[in-house]
Amino acid sequence: GEGHKEIIKLLLSKGAAVNAKGPRGIAPLAIAAGSGDREIAQLLVENGAPVDQTDDEGATALMAAAIFNHNDVFSYLAAQNADLKLKSREGATAGLLACARNHEEIVQTIIDKDKESLFVCDNDNTSPAWVAAEKNSHACLELLAQKCHEILTIRRKSDQTSPAYAAAYNNSLEAANILLKYARDTFVLPNDFGAVPVYSAAQKGHTEMTRMIAAQAPESLKIMTRDATNAAHIATTMNHPDILRIIAKAAPETVSCVDKNRQSTAYVAAFKNFTECLEIISGAVPSSLSGYNAEGITPAFVAAQQGNVQCLEIIHRYSRKALIKPSSDGISTAFIAAQMGKDKCIDFLIAQAPEIFQDTVNGNNPAHVAAAQGQMKCYKAIVNAFPDLAKQKNDNGTTPEAILASLNLCAGSLCKRFKRENDTPINQGTYRCPKCGKFFCETCAFFVTKDKCMSTNPFEAIARMAKKKFICENCGSELVEMSQ
Repeated sequence: GEGHKEIIKLLLSKGAAVNAKGPRGIAPLAIAAGSGDREIAQLLVENGAPVDQTDDEGATALMAAAIFNHNDVFSYLAAQNADLKLKSREGATAGLLACARNHEEIVQTIIDKDKESLFVCDNDNTSPAWVAAEKNSHACLELLAQKCHEILTIRRKSDQTSPAYAAAYNNSLEAANILLKYARDTFVLPNDFGAVPVYSAAQKGHTEMTRMIAAQAPESLKIMTRDATNAAHIATTMNHPDILRIIAKAAPETVSCVDKNRQSTAYVAAFKNFTECLEIISGAVPSSLSGYNAEGITPAFVAAQQGNVQCLEIIHRYSRKALIKPSSDGISTAFIAAQMGKDKCIDFLIAQAPEIFQDTVNGNNPAHVAAAQGQMKCYKAIVNAFPDLAKQKNDNGTTPEAILASLNLCAGSLCKRFKRENDTPINQGTYRCPKCGKFFCETCAFFVTKDKCMSTNPFEAIARMAKKKFICENCGSELVEMSQ
């Protein structure tokens, strides 16, 4: 006020230093600018205060006026040739600080005085337009779009993101609308991962943002990242069905995206049990349900493996062919469901795809693997529905019934625990290596340790049981029975 002005005049007349700094190196001119007192700011400048004097953080009076939106002081300092291109220690100019706060009048003053200063970016090449998009400072962004159009294409150094990407990622709807109006082509500019703005919107779950970009820049939905994923794939991975539905309507062909590991959107949805997403994908591109991933596994196979019976129901509804398609190794969905003990999937497959229970792997049908893994619910469901499977022999001449009976003696992970007494197996017929003295399971001859058979592979167990000639896993010697 006037009183403060008179006190400052008095102090200056007594020799007070006009550029003396207080705490954090803040000078009187910066205080006047930050408080919006033009008269005092002018008095200080007329008495020799440097207009570009900086504090400990490298900030100037001009920056203080920009932060607090005091355009009267800002205009005065700009007229006194305050440097609009100066950067603080963090790399911020007055223009960037104004844009971050949507101070439209300040930005207009900068445009009138020196619009080239608005192209000065921070230490990471972040432009005022990028910050305006991030903060949804739509009034400032529109000014920049009209008067400094090229600034809309400047990308941040660390991740190569554009203002359009910043708007999409932060769900700045007004900013995105402005950018679509003035710089629609920037919505196909990728970042360092190859992701475009709509990808980030889909990843973050920004439904309205995705809808806006899909409607005005649908070509961006087709752009792939380095991992060969697109907006539809990331929407599926993050389980955003509303967003996936928007994408499927705007660009249905993109919904069948397959990434670098050959995992399709259908595979991801089936694996994670994202039923809404799988329904959308199945309706848009039913053929994608039949594709293999890099390991030769179909969406139905992985759904059965994970016990995701609702996904199996969806796949069956859109493509029964995809439901009954085996893996590239010839393993059926029924076989993997039996091996993993997914009894609800077994019940569904018995009702909807009974023929796949006749498919075998090395002569082993689903009842073989259910028995070998001790999956009794699955075993009972299978043999109740198909009694003949219990008596069917595999390539080694072994039936599921025989496997089930023999596993009552097996030590470990394939069925029951193995009892030991003084480090000596109790049940007769257990095998022992005469050279190294280690004990081995009677049924499958895998090494017994800590009371547990180390076998986890039912096919190897079945093969060993059929041969009845066992080799020590430790030293290669032929095993002998404990009775010998």
